[in-house]
Amino acid sequence: MDMELGERKQNGRLWLWPQRLGMARWLGLPLLFFAVTRLGIALIAYLAVPLINDSLTPPPYHLRGTENVLLDVFGSRWDTGFYISIVEEGYKYEGVPLPSVAFFPLLPLLM
Repeated sequence: MDMELGERKQNGRLWLWPQRLGMARWLGLPLLFFAVTRLGIALIAYLAVPLINDSLTPPPYHLRGTENVLLDVFGSRWDTGFYISIVEEGYKYEGVPLPSVAFFPLLPLLM
């Protein structure tokens, strides 16, 4: 029995780090795997950004009059172009390929 414990300590030093930190093994190993998988996902996402065409082109609409880059990046995606056109030109439903009457008027009213 002592021989097995000694061999396990020498062969599996990685598995002993939770004990050195005072953590239970049932908590340390899942935290290790959680951290490794999250770092892997973050690395894949970082490397995938240049491969996606949309990430390199600017969004079709920019929020005018703002110097806040985060507001412009997150506020000028998805349906923002429709809402900006509703604010500037009103609702249009004839002669346009994508009518704007399907959008709820609360956000344009707040703008």
